[in-house]
Amino acid sequence: MTPNNMFNKVFFAVLCLLLLSGTVEAKTPVRTQSVAPQRATDQIDSFYIPSDAGIGNELRGKFSAARALITKKDYALADSLLDALIKEFEALMVDTKNNRYVCIRYDSDYEQFLKEEAAGLPGKDHRPIIRVHASFSRALQLKGWIAVDQKEWVKAIDCFKKEMLYTPCESDQYVEMGFVASKLRGGEGFGYYKRAYDLAEAYGNNTYDKARALRGMGGALIDIKKLDEANAMFEKSLDLELDNKIALRQIDYIKVLKVRNKADSGDAAAQFELGLLYSTGTIVPQNDNESVKWFRLAAEQGLAEAQRYLGNAYAAGEGVEQSYIESIKWTRLAAEQGDAIAQYHLGIAYTEGQGVQQGYEEAVKWFRLAADQGLAEAQYNMGYVYSTGDGVPVNQATAIAWYQLSADKGFPAAQGSLGAAYAAGNGVEKSSLEAVKWSRLAAEQGDCSAQYNLGIAYAFGQGVQQSKEEAVKWFRLAADQGLAEAQYNLGVAYSNGKGVKLNKATAKAWYKKACANGYKPACDVLKNNF
Repeated sequence: MTPNNMFNKVFFAVLCLLLLSGTVEAKTPVRTQSVAPQRATDQIDSFYIPSDAGIGNELRGKFSAARALITKKDYALADSLLDALIKEFEALMVDTKNNRYVCIRYDSDYEQFLKEEAAGLPGKDHRPIIRVHASFSRALQLKGWIAVDQKEWVKAIDCFKKEMLYTPCESDQYVEMGFVASKLRGGEGFGYYKRAYDLAEAYGNNTYDKARALRGMGGALIDIKKLDEANAMFEKSLDLELDNKIALRQIDYIKVLKVRNKADSGDAAAQFELGLLYSTGTIVPQNDNESVKWFRLAAEQGLAEAQRYLGNAYAAGEGVEQSYIESIKWTRLAAEQGDAIAQYHLGIAYTEGQGVQQGYEEAVKWFRLAADQGLAEAQYNMGYVYSTGDGVPVNQATAIAWYQLSADKGFPAAQGSLGAAYAAGNGVEKSSLEAVKWSRLAAEQGDCSAQYNLGIAYAFGQGVQQSKEEAVKWFRLAADQGLAEAQYNLGVAYSNGKGVKLNKATAKAWYKKACANGYKPACDVLKNNF
């Protein structure tokens, strides 16, 4: 990389920062007309006003000096130097009546331009063409961007319009004009962006500039509330730049606008969706107060899901003052409409006595309603109450039937309970193979009780080939989640050197953890042996 090219990259990065200053965090939807244009460095340095190449070189040096001032944010002096530079160039272009002066940076573009001019189509300008060094058009361009940074939009437009007179092949200036025009009046930039797209396609099929132009058109269409058309533009830009974060952000922003428009008009489903967006913070800033506001509007219209979410907010105290009474009120409204998750939550409330008087029979009623709708968590709880007799008579066979329904849906607690039942022969015929099968499924999903039971199976070779090392692996996973029995068994393994290298200090550490978690055998070992 030449020093000049390196300088260009630094300069263009500064311009981008100037344009993007004041934007909000990345996840916040922001209507952006375009990215700050990033200029390519000149590919030719040999074309100047033919009358005096030496003067061309001198003026190019003045352009570089102005550019250096901009990197130092000395805009006033840079602007003054650019004015002088532009006047010197214009003084050299003395015969505009008989000659046409153009700034075209790339040889290939210039050759294509000459071919088009030679076609002699009606209305063509047939004056002889003189190619001017690109420092002239870029000086106009820089003046425009200084004006943009200072929000002097009319001055910026004057600079860019003048630049366009001399740059018939470049899309840059049309992107710039589109940006500034849209700042003055929403939607005004669309035509300029469209022209930029056409030029980028005609001259070298520049996919980068095409993508910028499409994003600009999308922003202009947002301004005039043509959201579907705007979305199509951003989607098309992604075909050119797959990972463009600006386009992705704008697509999300359009989604929010559409939802917000519907929500503002009273659409309950849209109000609920907007509440979800604020609750999760995926494409708008996370805001519990806003999420509750929209959940409430939808809930008051009778939308069961919104009632459930509002109940959850009251239970957790997120966006509202915590109130189990209010939580039950809204959860019950959703449950009475048949919302399975709300029915399950109401069952939990009756089990724990939160916001209602504790009542296992009432809990079972709501668990059953949710379980009959296929909710795996409720099916597991039905299995649990039949195994313990909480609210129903103990019936291990019925417990197993409910566990099986839940386990078949992949619910880890049910899989672990089913594995434990097969290990003990409780409600089913005892089977070490089935015990290991179901325990493993739950253990691999992180269920600590199942991990412990799988460790026991490996320790004693029950349903699997005995392996002390594999037993330690599963004990450790459960112990790391705080299961006291697993912590104790790890202590035993380190005390005996079974499956791990013998280490009394490590054994003592695990015994201490198990004892602290209330496991008496670990406390006895510490008392008698350490």
